[in-house]
Amino acid sequence: MSNWCQILNFLLILLFKVGIIYIKERGVRKVLYPSIDKLLNIVDSKYKLVHVASIRSKQMLETKHFQMKETEYKNKRELGRALEEVEAGLIKIVEEH
Repeated sequence: MSNWCQILNFLLILLFKVGIIYIKERGVRKVLYPSIDKLLNIVDSKYKLVHVASIRSKQMLETKHFQMKETEYKNKRELGRALEEVEAGLIKIVEEH
């Protein structure tokens, strides 16, 4: 498996842990926001979604620039916030040929 595939697989697993998998919080199970089903209606590939979200979250960490008010985000971490921006339509995905 190439390094690129290993990175994508790692990011995909991270995406599932951040936004999809059930977590325990104070004894209550809940699903984190946004759901993968909503996101895959916007982005046609989970690999593309992982790639876009990882790039955007790194930009947030480096520049501290957010496209929404910080109080509007439901997630505290940049990866979750990047997924929220995808769901809100604030990130446009352009295919290179």
